[in-house]
Amino acid sequence: MEIRPEEGMAVLDRSVSFDCTQPVCANGAPLPLIHADTDAIWVESPELVPVGTVVSQLHSKGTDSELFQLFLDAWKQMWGRHQQVPYSRWHTILQFARDNLPFKRMSWPAIDVRNLRDCIAHKHSATSAGLDGVTLRDLRAMPDAALSNFVALFLHAEHTGGWPQQVIAGRVTCLPKKEHPVEVLDFRPITVLGLLYRCWGTIHARHAIRALEDVLPVGLFGSRPHCYAGQVWSQLLWTIELAYEQGTALSGITADIQKAFNFLPRIVIMESCALLGFPFEILRGWSWALASMPRRFQINGSLSAPAYSTCGLPEGCALSCVGMMVVDILFHKWMTHYFPLCQPLSYVDDWQVLVTDPLRLQPVYACLEKFTQALDLFIDSKKTHMWSVSSVGRKCIRDLGMPVVPFDRNLGLAETDPADTRTWLAKLSISADVGAVHDCEGSRILAAGALPGLLQSAVRAEIYAVLKALQLAVTHEGPVMLWSDCDAVVRRVRKLLAGHAVKPNASHSDLWYEVQQCLSARVGITQITRVAAHQTDEGQGSVFAEWCFRQ
Repeated sequence: MEIRPEEGMAVLDRSVSFDCTQPVCANGAPLPLIHADTDAIWVESPELVPVGTVVSQLHSKGTDSELFQLFLDAWKQMWGRHQQVPYSRWHTILQFARDNLPFKRMSWPAIDVRNLRDCIAHKHSATSAGLDGVTLRDLRAMPDAALSNFVALFLHAEHTGGWPQQVIAGRVTCLPKKEHPVEVLDFRPITVLGLLYRCWGTIHARHAIRALEDVLPVGLFGSRPHCYAGQVWSQLLWTIELAYEQGTALSGITADIQKAFNFLPRIVIMESCALLGFPFEILRGWSWALASMPRRFQINGSLSAPAYSTCGLPEGCALSCVGMMVVDILFHKWMTHYFPLCQPLSYVDDWQVLVTDPLRLQPVYACLEKFTQALDLFIDSKKTHMWSVSSVGRKCIRDLGMPVVPFDRNLGLAETDPADTRTWLAKLSISADVGAVHDCEGSRILAAGALPGLLQSAVRAEIYAVLKALQLAVTHEGPVMLWSDCDAVVRRVRKLLAGHAVKPNASHSDLWYEVQQCLSARVGITQITRVAAHQTDEGQGSVFAEWCFRQ
């Protein structure tokens, strides 16, 4: 590409046919365009397109009406799955819920003008309006008398189930789940509801989640106050480390639920909420809103015909998070009821189960499948797998014909290109002597051959491994955990983290100075922990090394 500022022209590196009636983008951002030819474009601000900028334009395949029909056909089929399903279909899961869910009579103050105005004030200024056209700016400008009318509308809906269609109508924005979506199901349908309904849902969801706090199982992290996905991974990593320390054959199942929010059975959720002690008027207003909620797909600025639903909860409503939390409670109760020694972990629709006996994996997985069948949910086989920290456990999984993974994001390791150690070392730096183990060379994690610096003294090689990890992680803003089996290295790194300086005449001061520089440059938290030796006295790899470098 060539830029000619005096002409306001950018010469393209190849011939392209642009449609001047459609937006043109520069690196994904809209570009004000004056004119376009096959080999150049004229723009108002040439500085927006420096050399190397990717200039692009999206082209739609099919008319709006054809696209609407594709989306409506696909999602109506999913959202209407339970239309003809008899109540008896849910007998198994509902009976389990009646027998096992803890009851707590919940109550909280009715919505009034003050907390409605509070909720409006806390909404992000960029919050989108719904199809009713009521914007956040409109609501913030409303006098108390107008808000009082809205409060009366909420109370009417809670006591009768009646909602104005404008308030509960939803505009469905489809967000791509992959870089180049080509099918309808490559998009995630996010429903933008009216602001008033969202305020009603937000206020009650906040109260409900607080009321549930003391009955939530250990290991449930999704939608819980002060909890986030990283805590699941952190707990899992510490459990793995403890398993190595104690020689436990820790094994686990990582399961992903297909389109969980869209397939959730409403009857089960509403009855489970009632069994937990939710106020009945809230359930009435919520369930009637779901049953009468019209959703329209938005494509190229146009809206489709309405689609109604009998199953699932709309992504974009705060109460949907409460519904998913209730399903997670059932998941934890179900697994620990049938396998008391297993440890379920959950974050919304990301479910995991830990066991200390690999032979239990098959019956535990069968139990998980039975639970999803009882809820009419589907496990995504492509994203569901098993793992074990012991070679015996992994062999057991293979003998069962089950999928086993060598590393995974949830386990603290990300699969990378065989020639690229950057992602792995940024998250986990094990001792350098492990990298020198002959069996590890050419593994899927480390590039073939030992890393530079391994043919040094044991301590110096250990410092080098820490330095290499920190150099690769310097731009990583999240936490970095370092593991080492060398007491001297662990103590020195902890001193540097505490602010101590490197003594000029200290052993390996050249490497320690570089380590100190890396620690100073890091934004995120850095920690180091002591682990058992990664090699035996005979120079053979330990179980820790075996797990890190297994094929």
